[in-house]
Amino acid sequence: MRIALLAMSDRNGTLQEAARLAGGLAHVAETHLFLPAHAERDVSCDARVTRHSLSFWRKDASTWRKRLAMGNPWIHADHAKRIRRVDPDVVHLLDPQATHALMIPLLGRPTCLSLLGAEVPTAFQEPSLREPSLREFLIMRSLVMVDQLILRDPSAFDALHGRGFPSERLAFATFAEDPQAMLAVYRHLLARLRANAGHPLPSA
Repeated sequence: MRIALLAMSDRNGTLQEAARLAGGLAHVAETHLFLPAHAERDVSCDARVTRHSLSFWRKDASTWRKRLAMGNPWIHADHAKRIRRVDPDVVHLLDPQATHALMIPLLGRPTCLSLLGAEVPTAFQEPSLREPSLREFLIMRSLVMVDQLILRDPSAFDALHGRGFPSERLAFATFAEDPQAMLAVYRHLLARLRANAGHPLPSA
């Protein structure tokens, strides 16, 4: 199996956790780790992991430059092209980002997204009279678009299942501590997609 892991920010130590997960998966599968170019030197991982740099913005870039880059479809098209080039069986998005809603349709691969309970948009947690922000709206769209959500918090399951997400699209797995459990989630996802659409399973 060939796996592409994508981490776009270091919020809550995501980049280091991504490196640990990639290192564990590299023992059992071909693993590609996509990181922001500015974080390349800050993250170390197993030598068996193939690392790729994605250009987002400089770490010290101003807020308006970051927002301009986040809304640039050409940037996300280029990122999707780089990911497709390695021909992964599964693309695992390791942290929810508004920009995923722009990238997921361009990947053309089975996708999953790791999600904490605190990261479930308020609109999915409980009915609200206020309109969601643009960021919340795009994250909600990405949750609907991915093939599998990987949860670490029971509250996330309750919130999403209560809002209509089918249970087969919700899976529990630790982020980096148990790569075998994560690999089982990927295989279950691919088996479900094969059963639904006739996709062949990848080789081990």
